[in-house]
Amino acid sequence: MNSCRVLAVLCLAGAAIGFPRPVRAQLFHLPIPGLTVPGIATEAAAKQLAPYFEANQPVIRDWSGLYPTVPVLPGEVFRPTRTRSAQLVFERAVISQLRTSQNGIVTLARGDYVLPVRVFCTDIHRHANAPFMYLLGPLRGTRADLLTRMYAHAGSVDPPFGNLQRLSWDLQDGLSYDQLDPNARSLFARLLPGEQPAIAQSFLDALQDRWRAIASIVPGVPGFDQSIGQMGAVGNSINDIRSAQSTLQSDANDFDALRSSFVLGPTSAATDGDVSSTPWSVPWNGTYIRLLTEGAFGSLGLLEIRVSSERNRVPVTDNIGYPPRCLECQPLTMRPKYKGAPEPPLHVTVSSDAPARSVSPGTGRIAFYGDIGNIINNQNPLLIRPSTLLLAEDGSVALIHLRWSGWGTSVARATGVWSASNCTPSCANGKRTTSPARLTLSSPGLGGGHRVYRCFQIYPPHPQRDIDDHGCIQRQGTYAVYAPLSGP
Repeated sequence: MNSCRVLAVLCLAGAAIGFPRPVRAQLFHLPIPGLTVPGIATEAAAKQLAPYFEANQPVIRDWSGLYPTVPVLPGEVFRPTRTRSAQLVFERAVISQLRTSQNGIVTLARGDYVLPVRVFCTDIHRHANAPFMYLLGPLRGTRADLLTRMYAHAGSVDPPFGNLQRLSWDLQDGLSYDQLDPNARSLFARLLPGEQPAIAQSFLDALQDRWRAIASIVPGVPGFDQSIGQMGAVGNSINDIRSAQSTLQSDANDFDALRSSFVLGPTSAATDGDVSSTPWSVPWNGTYIRLLTEGAFGSLGLLEIRVSSERNRVPVTDNIGYPPRCLECQPLTMRPKYKGAPEPPLHVTVSSDAPARSVSPGTGRIAFYGDIGNIINNQNPLLIRPSTLLLAEDGSVALIHLRWSGWGTSVARATGVWSASNCTPSCANGKRTTSPARLTLSSPGLGGGHRVYRCFQIYPPHPQRDIDDHGCIQRQGTYAVYAPLSGP
């Protein structure tokens, strides 16, 4: 019976298009048992709306739309630059190319490279799990080009993570320019000058216009709002978009509220654990790329790159990463993170309510260098279980009330609280906001002649302050510092 109903709907819809309007009206008044005239008309119109909806989504999420992959690089072992000066020259060159890029692509000479990136949630209806391997593919959709250019230009502007993620969500969910709040409009104009006409109409308004066009051909079609409940999967998606747009507008100035509304918690899906074996994506012959990150949205990651020809194109901000083992988890987009940009230095102190213990050389205990913003030497204190981590020397951003588990094992974990001042009228007297945070120390081994945790990771990153949230002890010239990994 259901197949007969569908056949009747399609036949009537197809026949109606070829006749004058009075005849079309009579066709849709032919009696079909079990079907009402509005029901026939709505089903017929929904069939025509579905392909338009799929083809005109702001962002198309497609786990099958991936670049080809290889499990290992051909040729020599991956060896990116190891000197800080050479790394900063590379990052500046990439940022410079992307500053005026229209497609998120840079041209690089033959060699191996590592580009630090910040990753962004690109589907509010999926979960934030970590760690996962991510396979890369091209970013597609009617607003993919806007997102690509936005991320590309953000590398030189360096806006706070929360502001850029919010604008990304606005574009992903199809808000019009008039629907953006003033702060989002200002950032849009800064990153995408002259592109306001591209989002003059919202995705929902475009769908309603399409529905009205279909209704002019198929008589008896109820209004758009009255028909959503009968549109099936497309109607469910429209309701999700409406809900998301409403939240984006009502909580535009409260990123914590947006994050709570949009970012679903972890699923029960098994994570990948070690992401270092992530396959390499091959967007073009001679170009190999892969995204390595141990966090979910907002975390820092590494875009590893090999160019095997003399000069070749490398996609940077027009990529989207999909976790192949978790279809319920968020895909990620990215923007470059220039590590040479001035930022508040990282600094560790110990709070007075739970003082950390210093470690004497030769005790055999695993410690942690207390001042992670400075070089590793005898003046950098060795601590156990620090309870406070200051991420700005003026105290405006800190992790507080850290409570540890597993100290002395291969991985030590702490739960705590982000505490940040809005620095108005000053950082010392500004209003402080708090949110939950987690800190992980890992990779115990020798560092500066002592047995220490050599890597740290903070999750989630702070939404208003673009502060490094991970690093490992690495040699840079004649000294060692905590810095993002520059190789596998």
